[in-house]
Amino acid sequence: MKEKIMLDTLTKDSVNIKKQNYVTVDGKEYLIGNSWYRGYSNSTQGRTQVQVEVTEPYLSAILAMWGDSPTVADDTQ
Repeated sequence: MKEKIMLDTLTKDSVNIKKQNYVTVDGKEYLIGNSWYRGYSNSTQGRTQVQVEVTEPYLSAILAMWGDSPTVADDTQ
């Protein structure tokens, strides 16, 4: 089984990540199960979550777009 990870939408304020599992049978790829989606905001909490949950090279791409500082306030509700 092969996992594909896509940065579905990457802006200076957020990123949406999509993961899908595929199996190859007779040279053709088939999607297995449901797609997994997760969104992160460029807030203090979102940046912490991204650093814990996202692997390279995706983490570096996200942080390169986001820069050194959060652009979104954390939700305090």
